[in-house]
Amino acid sequence: MLAAWLAAVGVIALVLPQLVIFVVLGFVGALLSGLVGVGAVTTVPLLLFLPPLLGLATLDMRIIAGATMVQLAVVALVGSFGHMREHAVKWSLVRTLGGAMGVAALAGAVFSRFVSSGVLTAIFASLALVASVTLIGWHGRLPDEVPTERVVFNTPLAVLLGLGSGFLTGMVGLGGGLLLVPIMLYVLQVPPRVAIGTSLGVLVVSGLAGLVGKLATGQVDWLLASALIAGSLPGARLGATLGRRLSTKALGLALGAVLAIVGVKLWFDLLK
Repeated sequence: MLAAWLAAVGVIALVLPQLVIFVVLGFVGALLSGLVGVGAVTTVPLLLFLPPLLGLATLDMRIIAGATMVQLAVVALVGSFGHMREHAVKWSLVRTLGGAMGVAALAGAVFSRFVSSGVLTAIFASLALVASVTLIGWHGRLPDEVPTERVVFNTPLAVLLGLGSGFLTGMVGLGGGLLLVPIMLYVLQVPPRVAIGTSLGVLVVSGLAGLVGKLATGQVDWLLASALIAGSLPGARLGATLGRRLSTKALGLALGAVLAIVGVKLWFDLLK
């Protein structure tokens, strides 16, 4: 596996050497995502701020959104095969919440073609602030663990939440991962074990639906997306492995603080 990955990185380096930078950024973003479970939200600020510091052109938010949607869809699809076997999955919730998020993510991805990069940046900045609150301090009482077959949820509420979060995250290429687990834990009152397992199935549905929308409207830079995937596959795997062995509370707090700064800075830049 390592040899195949190194070969892929070598091919990318031969085609366009600067793409190796994006392989590394994909690896780091996926590693952090795997550790604290916040989806592609970690990759987006890396792509926004680091390329100019490394002598590369600033990336448009629409290009970032398209590339990270491809990254998310591939990583979610590959990761779901092993991880869903390790957790309980509430399939009725996958169909309900995943179906609503999938439809909305598709619509959001298509609609994003017709809005400005500034609007997409504002949406991401707002979602980054939501993620920072979740990581730093929003830790309400978790639902009690119960057998999967006894888990109940409010279907109309799940559909409504899926539509809203799916549309917004489909626009900026996050596929719903940023809001998904907090929604299930704190709003739908799904037990943590079931929420984790179910989120994997929902991410596959919403990620692939959002990807279809980005592809249909020509918003995917395949060179950038390929570099991110080459880095994110091993990064996500390593992050998930370390996340099961390490206490990630401190990292979550630090990442939450960074995302808060990113969100505030982006809004400041947009409003000045």
